[in-house]
Amino acid sequence: MKPSRVRWDELPDSVHHRVAEILGSPVSVDAVQTHGTTPGLASRVVTADGTHAFVKVSHPSINNNIPDLNRREATVMSFLPEAAPAPQLLGTIDVDGWAGIVTSDIQGTHPELPWSDEDITTTLAALSRLAESTAGFHEQWEPFSARIQNYLSVWDTFTDTPPADLDPWITERMPDLAGRVERLSYHASGDTIVHGSVRSDNVLLCNEAAFLVDWSHAVVGPTWVDAAGLIIDIIHTDPLDAPRWNRADDLVKRVAAEFSPSTHGEPATEPIVDLLVAVLGISEFESRKPDPAGMPQLRQFQRERASRLRAWLWASEHLT
Repeated sequence: MKPSRVRWDELPDSVHHRVAEILGSPVSVDAVQTHGTTPGLASRVVTADGTHAFVKVSHPSINNNIPDLNRREATVMSFLPEAAPAPQLLGTIDVDGWAGIVTSDIQGTHPELPWSDEDITTTLAALSRLAESTAGFHEQWEPFSARIQNYLSVWDTFTDTPPADLDPWITERMPDLAGRVERLSYHASGDTIVHGSVRSDNVLLCNEAAFLVDWSHAVVGPTWVDAAGLIIDIIHTDPLDAPRWNRADDLVKRVAAEFSPSTHGEPATEPIVDLLVAVLGISEFESRKPDPAGMPQLRQFQRERASRLRAWLWASEHLT
């Protein structure tokens, strides 16, 4: 996805001054980042004294929701320990309606698509670091269980009034699929920070390690959720051929063994597959809405994600 982005020189002086205050020197160079989903400014910057940083800021005139998401991200990042696989929060921007963050610059690259086995392993290691470094998180924050309620409401809507163009495979299996999403509540407990949006555009690879960016969707929950999110991105971006999709089947088992709670002593794949079903539902639902301001490709992204998840679940050995 390529959201609408603005350049540094298009921002008001008040934002320029605030960033210079945070970094101790005015910005002299900016490089707009094209990955991601949120409209506004997202740039790697260099100051006059040579400091490198990342600046993300938006205004309600661009999209009414993004400034509050940026404020939310700032709060989450202030909670993160130094050992977490994330940039360091250097300061926040909240002037003249513009809200955003300034962070250290992770001078890495996004994983190439399709995901390589090496990058998958590196990213899973980062998710393990996140779980370990935030275990026992005690701040008041949105729990993963609240996200499940959103998923459930979508499947309730589909059950009561399914869209006329809903894929027949979903319509025929509606009770089973909705039941799987309801079952997620039994696996929702956890006390670690969950990034909540693990995709290739939110992963940076640097010095044989992975770092996560864009923390605006973080919740508190179980460690397996982010690893399941990685599987969703792999299914979405892998070529449509059996060997690649068999890899996702194997990865479900691997994540169950490394991250998921066990059932009677055995790795539990059910929560992971049930979350894939939940994300299928929210993708189907959201993709039918009008385009949000400044994000013209989001609905197409959601349609593609729904199509890939639908095809994978139809063929998967885990959904019987």
